[in-house]
Formats: sequence, C-alpha cells, structure tokens
Amino acid sequence: MARLRAEKARLMGFKDYASYSLDNAMAKNTDNTYRFLKQLIAAYTPKAQAETQAIEAYARCTMGPDFKLEPYDRFYYSAKMKKEQYSFSDDDVKPYFNIDSVLVNGVFYAAHRVYGLSFKQRTDLPTYHAD
Repeated sequence: MARLRAEKARLMGFKDYASYSLDNAMAKNTDNTYRFLKQLIAAYTPKAQAETQAIEAYARCTMGPDFKLEPYDRFYYSAKMKKEQYSFSDDDVKPYFNIDSVLVNGVFYAAHRVYGLSFKQRTDLPTYHAD
C-alpha cells in the first residue's frame, strides 16, 4: 500500500505521499506541518516538564523519596494526584463523553444545524451483535 501511495504521489507530481495528501489540506505542504509541530513542541515542552515534575513530586510523597517515576506510572499517579488535590477523577466526566451522547448531541446535531442533514436509525440492515 505504501509503495502504491508513493507511486501515486510521483505520478501526480509530488515528492512523496505526505506532500500529495497535504496539498488539499490547510497545511498545504510538509514544511508547514513540521513548522507547526516544532512550534507546538516548543510551546508545550515547559508545561509538560512542569506537569511531570509535579506528578513525580506527588509520587515521591506517596511512595518515598527514592521513588523514580517511570513512563508507565505517569497516568496512575496523575489520576491519584487529581483525585486527591482537586476531588476530580476521569470517571466524573465519562458520562458526558459516551459515544451515544457525543454522536447524537454533538456530531449529528451539528450536521443538522450546519448542513440540514438528518439521521435515522435503520433496522433493516445487518449489524454487529449487541454484545
């Protein structure tokens, strides 16, 4: 598939498939994409480092001064820290982001408002098993 995409891009006059696929996108080319990503990394790195240090400090208070935060520990201690410091957990917001709510109250609603599209459930088609 990658070989066919590269060939398609060359036939269309582009150096690679990324350049071809970005031609009609907002970024327009790979240089703009890389420039944006570098700006994003530069802006976010200090915040990410500060957040990691805060999580590590919290973990050390919990586990002892010699504790070293590993990448696989980050989400666990981040969740514990949020729960303790802010009385907030990811489970508190899950009801607002279930797929049915997002589709019906978000995507389908916006499609109707913006484009006038309406969606109806079809029961005459085979679907996955309910389980």
